[in-house]
Amino acid sequence: MGGAYPEELAKALGLFLLLVTFRELHRPWHGFLGSAVVGLGFETAEYIFYGFMGALTDPVSD
Repeated sequence: MGGAYPEELAKALGLFLLLVTFRELHRPWHGFLGSAVVGLGFETAEYIFYGFMGALTDPVSD
């Protein structure tokens, strides 16, 4: 298995943990908003990781 499969499973697990932890989130739009927040968190972490990796591999670039 390769590609984005493990990342998508981690996002689903993050949403599940969010909805289980906060029991008052039970409306459909809570799921939509929660999945957006989890997705944005993963995207932000990915951009930071790629930024650091780029800085380490080519420290004199922009």
